Amino acid sequence: RHPDGSGLRNFITVIPLSRHKPSGQLLVPSSRDQNDTETITLAAASSYASSRGETCPSAGVAAVAAAYIIAASPGKLTAEEIIGILLRNVSVPEERMLKLRDFNRDSVMELRKSLSVLTGKDRLGIRRMEAEGILDLWKICQEISRGSAGTDAPVK
Repeated sequence: RHPDGSGLRNFITVIPLSRHKPSGQLLVPSSRDQNDTETITLAAASSYASSRGETCPSAGVAAVAAAYIIAASPGKLTAEEIIGILLRNVSVPEERMLKLRDFNRDSVMELRKSLSVLTGKDRLGIRRMEAEGILDLWKICQEISRGSAGTDAPVK
């Protein structure tokens, strides 16, 4: 489900947070050109992006996170509950990102700006991204360990 109500139920689209292969430029969600109208569910960490049209490793990151949620949760969760956990647990963990080789304050600020542009409504009134942040595996682990996974409880 996408912010504009379109799309297939329980279908997730993931965009990578990575660096482009030969240039090393940070790829952020707003790097997509104006012709790309796909609504994005969330951003996930990825290895280096290859080229348009290829399967992105960020989809694998989201799938592994969903598999972890299923394995670590005490009860059986619906697809909607799993997606809810993924969407609730996004952030831009600046302190942790700044410890990584590929990120500095400028790149973190560029990411924040890119995400806020896509999560706000465009000129047609459509949000192009559901969750303002990148998939945060640490927050998912914390939610599951608190036993609140699948309760739709907001993460604080």
